[in-house]
Amino acid sequence: MEIEGYLLIGENTKTETYKEYHRTYFSDIPVSFIHSFSSITLKPNEEVTCQYSSKTLIIPITGGIEIDSQNVLIPGEYWLINEPIKDIKNASPDTESTILVLELNLAQELISSVLQIEVNNLGTPKEPCFGLFKYRDEQDLRFKDSSDCFIYIVSGNFEIEERFVKQGDALILENTPKLAFECLSEQGLFLFIKD
Repeated sequence: MEIEGYLLIGENTKTETYKEYHRTYFSDIPVSFIHSFSSITLKPNEEVTCQYSSKTLIIPITGGIEIDSQNVLIPGEYWLINEPIKDIKNASPDTESTILVLELNLAQELISSVLQIEVNNLGTPKEPCFGLFKYRDEQDLRFKDSSDCFIYIVSGNFEIEERFVKQGDALILENTPKLAFECLSEQGLFLFIKD
């Protein structure tokens, strides 16, 4: 059975430049739980002000993001933002930082917090987790109920539901009862969210 999906190729996406930083932005997402997602690359010490109207996750892919003068968000963590306007700053004076911004179709809550991203625990609804796999690792996940899935390839190459995806690609699957994939790189890492 072929599952309907949408493949968003990293190199062929709409690219816009805002001031100095580079942002690739998607706002027409065919799953109900994601309002939009974007990838933002900040130069060393660069800061931008972002506006959010819904519950938003900031996920560092490379480098660190300064939350305030005392705290830095690093890969392996994510920041749940419940504020309409927030400054985001690259914490490094020497290297670029890339973050993934996911705006969910959920109302903002009262508290912003930093949370740990779980690795290889791919079943928690609407919570981001990473899948970290080695060459030829295969999995066939079965869901209790059919789910919409969002997958963003952080590094490496995968075959997911008979589609080849590589670093920077996103794959959206609608109403799927399962997720079958194989890692095609020495090591691969993807971000996974399901409803």
